[in-house]
Amino acid sequence: MDYPSGEKSAMMRSEVKKDDCHGWFRIAIVLFSVSIVLFFLVSLFGMLPEDVSAVPCGNACSVELVESIPTNLTFPTGSPKHKSTIDAWTDLIQSAEQTIDIAAFYWSLRNDDLKPPVNASHPGQKIFDTLKAVAKEKDLKIRIVVDIKEDKISNDTEMLEEEGLAEVRRIDMAKLFGSGVLHTKMWLVDGKHFAVGSANLDWRSLTEVKELSAVMKDCPCYADDMAKIFEVYWEMAQPDSKVPSKWPASLATTFNKDTPLKLLVNNTITETYLSSSPPSFCPEGRTGDIDAILDVMDKAKEFIDISVMSYLPMWEFSPKPIFWNDIDAKLRERALNGRVKVRLLTGYWKHTHDATAGFLQSLAALNNTPLMDVEVRQFVVPLNEFPVQYSRVNHCKFMITENAAYVGTSNWSADYFNDTGGIGFIINNTKTQDVSTGSTTTTTSQSFESQLRAVFERDWSSKYVYPVVVPYSVSPPIG
Repeated sequence: MDYPSGEKSAMMRSEVKKDDCHGWFRIAIVLFSVSIVLFFLVSLFGMLPEDVSAVPCGNACSVELVESIPTNLTFPTGSPKHKSTIDAWTDLIQSAEQTIDIAAFYWSLRNDDLKPPVNASHPGQKIFDTLKAVAKEKDLKIRIVVDIKEDKISNDTEMLEEEGLAEVRRIDMAKLFGSGVLHTKMWLVDGKHFAVGSANLDWRSLTEVKELSAVMKDCPCYADDMAKIFEVYWEMAQPDSKVPSKWPASLATTFNKDTPLKLLVNNTITETYLSSSPPSFCPEGRTGDIDAILDVMDKAKEFIDISVMSYLPMWEFSPKPIFWNDIDAKLRERALNGRVKVRLLTGYWKHTHDATAGFLQSLAALNNTPLMDVEVRQFVVPLNEFPVQYSRVNHCKFMITENAAYVGTSNWSADYFNDTGGIGFIINNTKTQDVSTGSTTTTTSQSFESQLRAVFERDWSSKYVYPVVVPYSVSPPIG
């Protein structure tokens, strides 16, 4: 239909005005939407989106505390109880659809290292059989890195190699550094689940040794960071490998003690990162394991609770004893300067180093002054009726403060942080997030830290603990 030119011009001007109004309205809607997103991000993470470089995991990430409680070790009714290492490993294996990467000191899951096998060894054999069955059924790609000394202990990994079920590499830490071993214990499944902690790939770690680990599930952004640590091991386990002066950028991380990964874990606002040792195994951005431990201590304002099998301020395996006080000095400094309460729980068994008692007494002696609150105790796992070598010990390696938790794979002496492979898992998730309202509250029961502290309190007050006492009876003459 044709319009007179004047009327047509007027209608066109009217349409332009309508388009302008609609355009401004659309811009307003976009700006409003952006402001809502900004508000959510700021309330959730306390930061603007340009600082949130990696939060692709959404709300699905979960963390679980996992334990091995030795046979005949009992706690009172109502004591904290968590998923067993046996069940956790079984779940990880059965959940795998494509890949499993495992880095470990050694393997001894099968029960053929005892003649005859004891009942306590059966769960290890079951884990081994389950891994084989699932690998065959799903055609999994399995990669394993172990210390080169593993073949002196067991041939579990050789069997998996021979059956074409796994690719295995053996890392020679002594060749790379002059001494040391790969002491790591980690699982990585499908690039989205991982486990790390004190439990070796040994049937003893399922039934005869007290262990503690952390299991992250459905968290690909975090598992990707664990994968970078595994790739360092995988690369260094090649024949004739040498530690590079600079690692490839692909293995660098942005998650560390200064810029931890921020995400929701168990519906809880969480800051977390992974540390590694030795320092030369840390590509750009990776916090060294000893630095992570000291940082957790530095940030404690109220208390530091530690459970570790071996606490020794020296080089434990060097030909000549050498003093090393990085951790010991930090604990004394925090106890005095920071007025932080320190409780240290170590393991004790027949393999405990002869120098341990003196160092522990030295630390415990600080309690004889009103200026410091330091307690030291030792956890003794009772022997079983059947003797099993390298068992019946509290093998845990964790630390808890009022604002962070640390779960590691290393004992606390110099060797483990300088020439030995290990991993630390650091997490702070003390605030619960209400996604519908954006409000936060401090949690007392759901956080990983609160669960870990409950485990520490259970162990600290148990009948298996003996205090390290230092009598002080000097009475100088008064003239």
